[in-house]
Amino acid sequence: MTIESSRTAHVIIASTRASAGVYTDRTGPIIADGYIIATRGMRGATIAVNLDAVAKAKSPELDFHAIAWKYDQGTPDSCSPVAWGNWLFTVTDDGIARAFEIATGKQKWKQRLKGDYKASPVAAEGRIY
Repeated sequence: MTIESSRTAHVIIASTRASAGVYTDRTGPIIADGYIIATRGMRGATIAVNLDAVAKAKSPELDFHAIAWKYDQGTPDSCSPVAWGNWLFTVTDDGIARAFEIATGKQKWKQRLKGDYKASPVAAEGRIY
């Protein structure tokens, strides 16, 4: 994961190369509740990086200390996560929906949906679609 800084924003650049100690993003990252959250795809971990750690980074390459939490059991390959309030929602390609507390990464619930999924969930008016 590479971070580029400007005076007004930090931007994640998704990398297609993997190197030792660096996560490689496969689906679009999101920013929610003070964290950058991304899934790696191909059954890789969902990770959350604290934005304070990004702001304090002295180089564009973040080390493992910047990762606030990770979840690596049943993660999306295609679908990007979505956040609503303090919650993160993911859907795996085979239809397993999960909700996580953004600050801790603790899974709050899991439910099987009908069908397979490639589209990312969307949040609107207090609902996840």
